[in-house]
Amino acid sequence: MAEFPKHTCITFRPRTPSDQYYLAINKYYDLERCFSYIGRQTASMFQTADGKTETRMKLDPSCLRFNGRGTVMHELMHILGFYHEHQRLVQFVFSCSQMYVSVLYVICIVCSAQFNVAV
Repeated sequence: MAEFPKHTCITFRPRTPSDQYYLAINKYYDLERCFSYIGRQTASMFQTADGKTETRMKLDPSCLRFNGRGTVMHELMHILGFYHEHQRLVQFVFSCSQMYVSVLYVICIVCSAQFNVAV
């Protein structure tokens, strides 16, 4: 988390009792992966007993062994709203003389899931 302010205008701070939304980072054993949701979560399933809403990042120690800092930064980027590049919708506009053709590449989420594998 300390890397973000060095390179961006993003800072993280400890949660205070008055915060309605916050990030919860949990260590999970036997999860065999690290993951987080994309962006701030607002659904009722993320609400706590006191009415606060937590966005969750789950970390298994096994996925932190080789690139721990990079893995945590990767998951924090998801928390900030970033998707994997190969999973986003991309619109390209091509110019051909006076004609403009807009092509929308729709990535098949079902098919792209096969590329999210542990290495």
